[in-house]
Amino acid sequence: MYETLFALYLLSGVIKQLGLLFQIVPPDITLILLVGILSYNIGHFSKHINRIKIEKILKQIILLFFIIFFLLLFSSLYSESENGKYFKIVLYLIVAYSFFIPFNKPEFNIKLFLRIFLFFSLVIGLLYVYFFPKIYLHDYKSLENNIASLYLTVGYLCGLIVLLLLRFSKLFVSKLNILFIFIFIFILLVSGARGPLLFMAISMIVFITVSKIKITRVHFIYAFVLLGILLSFNISIGADYLSMLDRSNQRFSLLFAEDAGNSVNTRLNYISFSLDKISSEVSNFFFGMGVNSYGILSTGKDIFSHPHNIFLEIFFEIGLLGLIFFIALFCLFFYYIFKHERELLPVFIYLVLNAMKSSSYVQSRILFGMIGILFFIIIQKQKNIIKDEI
Repeated sequence: MYETLFALYLLSGVIKQLGLLFQIVPPDITLILLVGILSYNIGHFSKHINRIKIEKILKQIILLFFIIFFLLLFSSLYSESENGKYFKIVLYLIVAYSFFIPFNKPEFNIKLFLRIFLFFSLVIGLLYVYFFPKIYLHDYKSLENNIASLYLTVGYLCGLIVLLLLRFSKLFVSKLNILFIFIFIFILLVSGARGPLLFMAISMIVFITVSKIKITRVHFIYAFVLLGILLSFNISIGADYLSMLDRSNQRFSLLFAEDAGNSVNTRLNYISFSLDKISSEVSNFFFGMGVNSYGILSTGKDIFSHPHNIFLEIFFEIGLLGLIFFIALFCLFFYYIFKHERELLPVFIYLVLNAMKSSSYVQSRILFGMIGILFFIIIQKQKNIIKDEI
C-alpha cells in the first residue's frame, strides 16, 4: 500500500492534467495522497521512535534542505509578492519531503514500487496516445495551458521509465523489459517532447559508458523486430497519429534551425529577463528578489510563475547565497551516486537536465522523489538488505 501511495503521489500532477483533458476536475489527489503517506509515517515513528537511525549522508542532505528553507523564509521579508510567497515555501517543504518518503518505511519494496510506477505510467501513456492527438490536432485552441503542456509531462515520464528499465533490467523478464522500453519510446516520439527525447539520448550514452550490462546480437534482433511492429502499427493507426509524429519530427528539427521555435525562444526570454534582474543591483545578485517574486516582476501580477529552470529560479529568488547551497545539494547527490552506484547516474542526469528546462523547484516531486529512490537503493545495498536483483 505504501509503495502504491508513493507512486501515485509522484504521478499525481500528470494524473490531474489527464483528468482535465477529459473535463474531469478531480479533488486535490496530491494532498490526499500526501496525507495518507504522512499518516503512515507518523504511525511508524510513534512505534519505533527509539530505533530510528539517520544515516550521515541523510543528515547532510537534511541540513542543506533546511538552510535553503530558512533562506526562502528570510527572503519573504523583502519579496514583492504578497499572495503566494508563504504557500510556495510550504510547497518547497512538501517537495523536499518527497526525497525522504522511501526511508520512512525500512522494508520499502523497491521492486514493487518500480513496477507500480511503471504500470500507472503505462496507463497514462496509453490514454495520452489514444485521446490527446484527437483533441490536440482538431481543437487545440480550446486547450488550457496546463493541458496543452501534457505532452511535455508525458514525454518526461516516458524518458524516465526507459532509463529505469535499462538500469533495472531484471524488473521483468528480459524480452518484456525490451517491449516496455520500445512502447515508452514510441509514446515519447508521438508526444513531440523534444527536451525529454534529447536528454534521454544523452543519458543513454552515459548508460552505455558506465553500464556493466552487455548488449548482445539477440538484443539487436529483438529490437529491430519490435521497431518493425511499432512502425507497422504506426502506419495503421490513422492520420491523427501520423500527424503527431510529423509534428514531433518538425519540433525536433527546429533544434538545429536558426529559429528554434517559440518554445525555445520563450525559454531564452525567461533566462534573459532573469539575468537582467539579478544583475541590476548588488543586493539582487547576492540575496535575490524574494520567494515567489518572479511572477509579479515579469508580468506585473502577483501570480505563480518561474523561469523554467530550478537553478535560475533559486538564483532569482534567494540570490547567489541560496544558489551556492542549492548547487551544493545537487553536487552531494551527484558525488554519492557517482561514488557508490555509477549505473544510476543516467537516471540522475536525466532528471536534472529536465529540471533545467521546464520545472519550478516546487513542482519537482518526481525529481526529488526519484533521487530519494536512488539513494535508498544505494544505502540498502550497502547494508546488504537488498541485492542487485532488480
